Amino acid sequence: MYIGMKVDLVASRRIKKRDLVQDQFFRVVELVNLRFADNIAARMIITHGDEAQALFYPTVTGQLFEVIEEITDQLEPYSVRFGFGVGTLTTPLQNEAIGMDGVVWHRAQEALQEAKKKKQPLRFSFPSPALTALNALANMLLVLSGGWTMQQNEVIKLTSKFATQREVAKYLGISPAAVSQRLHGAHYDLYKEGKEALAIFLGREINDLEKRKG
Repeated sequence: MYIGMKVDLVASRRIKKRDLVQDQFFRVVELVNLRFADNIAARMIITHGDEAQALFYPTVTGQLFEVIEEITDQLEPYSVRFGFGVGTLTTPLQNEAIGMDGVVWHRAQEALQEAKKKKQPLRFSFPSPALTALNALANMLLVLSGGWTMQQNEVIKLTSKFATQREVAKYLGISPAAVSQRLHGAHYDLYKEGKEALAIFLGREINDLEKRKG
């Protein structure tokens, strides 16, 4: 059982200086392959100038939203869409995410097409009674984070690098109260809880799918 990911740059044909954006895309691919190497079954690769894909082991569920955050953050200010499929391969596993076939890729492509159709940032596709809830939760998290200001985004990124808000405040040269205010305004506590819930929820559904051999 694998998790297939397809990534698409939104409205890429209207982007000026596409060559620079594609260089940026290549750097993102390498970052993902390096940071999440332990959970990657087949390395992320660019399949077209504005599309990429990767194959993960199910163990990535606890970090899957971090994969999404990494790609989204590194490709700013450009928008991306994600399609995730869960399933098996019918061909041998390759080192890079190309030259393979199986239901996992069909579902990932189906998810990406559904995201495009609904104009949503992300969709999952696999047999699950909880699929609607998973898609709703994931998209709400991305819509929430997409509304953060530059100041909120800066503070949120630094919270993962420093142990306390006081340390973040000292690094930025602002008061701890200002840090707390930015986190509160971004609803960061709710965002973190939502990410944790999504990881648990997704992991359970994939485990159930494996038991059903779907």
